[in-house]
Amino acid sequence: MTAALIISGILLFLVLLLSAPLRLQLCVRDALRITLRFCGIPIRLYPRKPKKVPRQLSRAALERRRRRALKKARKKRKKRKGETAPPPRKPSAFRPEFSMLRTLYGILRQLAERYRYRFLLRVNRLHITVGSPDAAHTAILYGLAHPATSFLLEFLDIHFRCRIPDHAVSVRSDFLAGQIRYDISLDVCTHLGTVLGLVLRGAWSFLHTSQKNLGE
Repeated sequence: MTAALIISGILLFLVLLLSAPLRLQLCVRDALRITLRFCGIPIRLYPRKPKKVPRQLSRAALERRRRRALKKARKKRKKRKGETAPPPRKPSAFRPEFSMLRTLYGILRQLAERYRYRFLLRVNRLHITVGSPDAAHTAILYGLAHPATSFLLEFLDIHFRCRIPDHAVSVRSDFLAGQIRYDISLDVCTHLGTVLGLVLRGAWSFLHTSQKNLGE
């Protein structure tokens, strides 16, 4: 009875872990920010946290570092003098092939067809303000940006599972602005089990295809 309870608890924990929500947030305003949220816990992927500024060393510590560097340089010179020159390399007869690229493309295509509806793309904000120093240039850029944005959103809505509110998208022109400004916020939502299944299936397909190619 105790063993059955332990096994049931482990299975329940695994089910809960694999069904845990996973969300990738992408924000572009003044700079690009990418954040991964697992069960609501944020993990910043980009930009990285700034490194701590090292404290200023004293003159004695700097002198010790300089002596160590000189000592290592002397040892390297002695080793180079004692070593014999390596024999010249023979020209390689390897010819690059595109079979690996074709294999990877086929695997990625299969995975995209199988898993594309298991990811939810949520557009929170997509505001583009077109501007440039020249008014005519601004008008041309706006004429290109507006249909391109509409085509991109229509393509995503047809081929993927998306949630795009009407009020979240806007493309406008500003003849007084000197540059193009972006305010974009996207979320890619899924579960941990979906990501693990995608990785395992991709690895299995790659190994199976590689063994098949070696057999041929």
